[in-house]
Amino acid sequence: MKNIKTIFSKAGFLVAACLSISAVNAQKAFTVKGNLGKDKQGKIRMHYKDGEQYVTDSTQVKDGVFILKGTMGDPAFATIALNPTNPNAWRTSMGSMKDDQINFYLEAGTTTIEGNQDLKTATVTGSKAQKDYMKLAAMYDPLNKENRKLAEQIQKARKEQNDTAITRLIGLDKVVRQKKKDIDSSFIVNNPDSYLAFTISFKRELRGKLLDYKADAPRFNHFTKEVRNSQAGKYIARRLTAAKKTDIGMTAPDFTLNDTIGRPLKLSSLRGKYVLVWFWHSFVMSNESQVFNVSKAFKKIDSSKFAVLGVSYERQSEMKNDKDYEQEVKNTWKKVIRENNMNFLNVSDYGGIDMKTNEPVSVTAKAYDLNYGNIPQCILIDPAGKIVLKAMPDNDLVPKLKKIIGE
Repeated sequence: MKNIKTIFSKAGFLVAACLSISAVNAQKAFTVKGNLGKDKQGKIRMHYKDGEQYVTDSTQVKDGVFILKGTMGDPAFATIALNPTNPNAWRTSMGSMKDDQINFYLEAGTTTIEGNQDLKTATVTGSKAQKDYMKLAAMYDPLNKENRKLAEQIQKARKEQNDTAITRLIGLDKVVRQKKKDIDSSFIVNNPDSYLAFTISFKRELRGKLLDYKADAPRFNHFTKEVRNSQAGKYIARRLTAAKKTDIGMTAPDFTLNDTIGRPLKLSSLRGKYVLVWFWHSFVMSNESQVFNVSKAFKKIDSSKFAVLGVSYERQSEMKNDKDYEQEVKNTWKKVIRENNMNFLNVSDYGGIDMKTNEPVSVTAKAYDLNYGNIPQCILIDPAGKIVLKAMPDNDLVPKLKKIIGE
């Protein structure tokens, strides 16, 4: 039986940020055995994501029987289809939703798919992740049905322009969604040995969201050693180590970066003042409140006590390999500073975050656990160099800053 395997490595932040985990851990073997009835013939295609790589596997079905083998890291959500509309696709599309296919959790070891009619009605067994997935799916099922019913009713009410009904139905929909969150919370608490529970608990953090060491370390330690040693677990562990070093009360890691005319500026050279460090890139400029709030703080607080340092992680919408790319990025950075009257201190950490993996690679980005999923962000450093505040610049920073600085 011939097995054809294709691996797609998708470059770019939007894909990589979905799960910023490098698949460098030891790969483990998996086998998927299928038995769908003797009348089933044709092609089977399976696709899933292994770390940063999108993987498709395909093979022939003969008399309903097929076998797929490979290696992988952590358990992964997978889709397998019989005679798919697009046999070369690396993921499910709207056009292929009607294909005979089934979703399941793929894991090292043997997974069995048994059915007498089609894949959609087949039973998938074999892995703990799949058992957990089915357990959750059974709990979600009545709520999903309720969600779909409410969605239809909301659509009908909107066509009828019935605002009273829309408000009532949206309220009911929120109640159903909260019930799903409650199911997740209970599942997490009761299943510390579940990889699936871990990925639900750290869903946003696995996409790069900022970690709070005091709140998130106990949440991490709730899970078993086996789960914590998964690729996802090690990713969160590494980020927690950085979060601990940059927690409130810790000395801010020092760094030296160049300003707009190429002069090196060392963070510790600003000791003696409160320093608001703003990690940013120009994509956030679509939210005008961010630069407005940072600039407002710079203007409103006494400069003898306070300084603002903007640290740029500028990037373009598309990566280029030519030698002019770095200059193009830096020109964009300088243009944004000019056009937005950012008259405070500005430095650049060009290339500090890998756009392909969304991983921090520079000394500064690693020290502060920066990625495109958690910037922009601000930290306030006191005159002795201690971190005293972490804040998002979406809201007015001045009241908090003045209270700390004593103005």
